[in-house]
Amino acid sequence: MRPFRFATVALATAALALPLLGGSASAASPAGPKAPPHAHGSHAPLRAAAPEGFVIGTAVAGGGHHLEQDYPDPFTYDREYRKVLGREFSSVSPENQMKWDYIHPERDRYDFGQADAIVEFARKNRQVVRGHTLLWHSQNPAWLEEGDFTKAELRGILREHITKVVGRYKGKIQQWDVANEIFDDQGNLRTQENIWIRELGPEIVADAFRWAHKADPKAYIANDTGDAGFTTSLLWQAGSRPYKVDGTNVKIDFGDANAKKFTDVWQKLIDEKLLAPVTSWTDDWYKGLGDGTIATLSTGAWMPANFESGVPNASGQWRAAPLPAWAKGDKASAENGGSALTVPALAKNKELAYAFVEYANSGEGVASRVSEGAFPATQAELKSAEFLGKEFPYFGGQKANEIFADSAANVADDWSYLPFQAYANSIFNDTVGKAYISGTRLEEGLKAWQDASVKYGEEQGFTVEK
Repeated sequence: MRPFRFATVALATAALALPLLGGSASAASPAGPKAPPHAHGSHAPLRAAAPEGFVIGTAVAGGGHHLEQDYPDPFTYDREYRKVLGREFSSVSPENQMKWDYIHPERDRYDFGQADAIVEFARKNRQVVRGHTLLWHSQNPAWLEEGDFTKAELRGILREHITKVVGRYKGKIQQWDVANEIFDDQGNLRTQENIWIRELGPEIVADAFRWAHKADPKAYIANDTGDAGFTTSLLWQAGSRPYKVDGTNVKIDFGDANAKKFTDVWQKLIDEKLLAPVTSWTDDWYKGLGDGTIATLSTGAWMPANFESGVPNASGQWRAAPLPAWAKGDKASAENGGSALTVPALAKNKELAYAFVEYANSGEGVASRVSEGAFPATQAELKSAEFLGKEFPYFGGQKANEIFADSAANVADDWSYLPFQAYANSIFNDTVGKAYISGTRLEEGLKAWQDASVKYGEEQGFTVEK
């Protein structure tokens, strides 16, 4: 058997968005809000021509560099521009009017005038609004960038800003770009350019999401309803090794310290209600990947082809990045998903079947499979200049394979699955899954999963060590 191994990576929208689910701002139909009755001859508004589920969005021009030009501010003074803006689009995002230097020009003064006007404009034209942005490395006011603040003062400034801005538009903004462009085009965290990450560390990003959620409790940081494959991948990456297999001798133990890394973090997300109840691979999931409802996705390196075919309207909005680490400086990854080609013992044409396995895994078929979006099954292809140098238009021209290959190189190879893993996964929702819908703690759920798996293994004739 030749397995196809897939490294786990993180995929994120260029701006890490916090979707606001529910409320009047997101009550539009999947096809987008109905266009207002502007008279414009026989011209059909762009948003009316869009297919179901395809929202037509644009930035609201104004502020920033526009103030330095010899033309009036577009949104404020250009009536024809406003007509087109209201008629053609179903989603709007302030270009500059909600950025720090515009909305918070002095430490003790906010200017909500233009932001308020955009939100009201969107309401009148039945449009949704994407708030932009709460934490960024650019367009910060001089008082912030040049100020002599302690770490505690900086945290307080950011928390107050997020609380005040998000709270002001509670129920009126569909989603927020909470952390904008925290990764560069190579997928590296901006540890020097971004004042917040430089001075307060990368964990400030998670705090920003928590503060935004507290300011508007209908906001979520990620999606997860409980999934066995996703959970075991995160445990693998964290260093936990719950399964040990030696023939018919099996050990199952979810109580190690590395498993606790996962449960501590994920339990906090559950407790703070930061996980949106959207199940992966459903219509709502695909819709969320396309409209910003789901802003980040930790998954296998096979995902790009699924993005291109399943979420074409989000082309250019996503980037690949290394997985978030459980410890500073750690580059550990894991596998997620996979498949294998096997020649059964009772096969009638073993030679022909084996020839196909060689073709698909190490012969001419490798290039054919990779060109269609499969992840390489050979080191030669994985390290080839052609593979590493491929630019992905879907990811804004990013050479995403460099990140995928690096992730693959950091997958620990001492992980084992159970001989009866299919059964174990089938009872995940009856055990661990309860932590997502009841008061059950994740640690308790993993213990219940362990006990149920042990019981089944013993019934099937395995010698199981607890």
